[in-house]
Amino acid sequence: VSDATGSLVVQEVATRPLTQDLLKHEDCYILDQGGVTIFVWKGREANKDEKRAGMNRALGFIKAKNYPNSTNVVLLNDGAESAIFKQLFTKWSVKGQTQGLGKKHTVGKIAKVEQTKFDVTQLHARPDLAARQRMVDDASGKVEVWRIEENELVSVDPKTYGQFYGGDCYLVLYTYVKTNRTAYILYMWQGLHASQGEITASAYQAVSLDDKYNGEPVQVRVTMGKEPRHFLAIFKGKFIIYAGGTGRGGKKEEPSVRLFQVRGTDEFNTKATEVPARASSLNSNDIFVLKTDQTTYLWCGKLFLWLGQSANTYERKQADMLAKEYLQTHPAGRDLDTPIITVKQGSEPLTFTGWFNAWDSHKWSDLNDTDLNRKGGQNPGSTSGFSQYQPHSQPHSQSPAFAAPTFNPPVSRGSSSASPTSSGGTLVNGRVCYERELLVNKTSDELPKDVDPEKKEQYLSDADFQDIFGMSRDEFADAPSWRQVILKKQTNLF
Repeated sequence: VSDATGSLVVQEVATRPLTQDLLKHEDCYILDQGGVTIFVWKGREANKDEKRAGMNRALGFIKAKNYPNSTNVVLLNDGAESAIFKQLFTKWSVKGQTQGLGKKHTVGKIAKVEQTKFDVTQLHARPDLAARQRMVDDASGKVEVWRIEENELVSVDPKTYGQFYGGDCYLVLYTYVKTNRTAYILYMWQGLHASQGEITASAYQAVSLDDKYNGEPVQVRVTMGKEPRHFLAIFKGKFIIYAGGTGRGGKKEEPSVRLFQVRGTDEFNTKATEVPARASSLNSNDIFVLKTDQTTYLWCGKLFLWLGQSANTYERKQADMLAKEYLQTHPAGRDLDTPIITVKQGSEPLTFTGWFNAWDSHKWSDLNDTDLNRKGGQNPGSTSGFSQYQPHSQPHSQSPAFAAPTFNPPVSRGSSSASPTSSGGTLVNGRVCYERELLVNKTSDELPKDVDPEKKEQYLSDADFQDIFGMSRDEFADAPSWRQVILKKQTNLF
């Protein structure tokens, strides 16, 4: 979008593959992500007319392409690009950014370079967010919400943050710290049943708020039902969409029977959407909550099991067992006959990918020839589609088939005192133990020779075990296998 010729012109610049140098600081650009999302990038040196025309041109582009009116439009400022925008380019570099995850290099005092292990603790603190790279932060910033009433902004009671009505429009300002400076994201949430006047007013009020903060906020238009991951995360799993009605002036409709469809896996991506309270609204892929005047019911569907191509032999062998154990130990009392759908990397069906806010079908082909797909020297597994497993009903008591695997490292029965071993460990009460530094965050090749890589926690001293896991060995052994795996991954002992 440029006025270099004297009038505003929208001209196609390039198609995939895209490179960062296509973006000129003196212009604005519209990027079409296959009709899923339309990005408007505003160059820092672009004039006011170009910046103001960005949104209107994007809406005109959507109409010209015959895209749905619900298509998301995301406004981005030069230098404040989101991760999902950057990944649409073959390469994106940021001045001063450290590259690579394997090792970092620090320069010593005597002109030498020391290699030190990359600190992955930041990723382990929020592994689900870091892995997907769709979050600007951990959603712990400041949240402010306004509702459009009579074309004006009205503050929403913080006690009701996360409760949205399909007949309203809302502005949500998120404030966080980025590289030691304050940054903003301004979400414009538009209900499917809101009037055209309210939708127009929400866009106008968004421009006013943007001006108030000197044009710094990244503006994101959100259509009801198309909420991005970060938007959901800031409400900490308490995001609810009421199908119709309004939250204005206490005019909240409360039918005697309401049905909500619940999607998500944790507090960062969970939302509940009201659907018609009838049997045809149910499906076996999701969880539903039926609320009546007297009681509340929970209805659960099927369970997906996704297998990565580079999963090691142990992970593949344990996958089915962990899925069954998950059903057995679920606090909501999941039906043991719940279908388990096994999906393989690269062959995900639409019934699986449809539950993600965004799915890049080309992601695996881009990674197939990289070291990221050669973990432990494993050959990629078969990707011949997916299979469905229908478990037979089992008694609720855990059978031997589902018992947590046990393993005991070499022991000596002749001594109860601590003494060194030839392998560098220490014999304590008949158990061979090693210092935690020799076990935590170590690959198989880096471990002492007599340590089983799949049971590193068994070689910790009792004190270290308690300190790392926050529980005794017996408590750990009593936990289901899937829970043990999670604990080991969180403590870098997997």
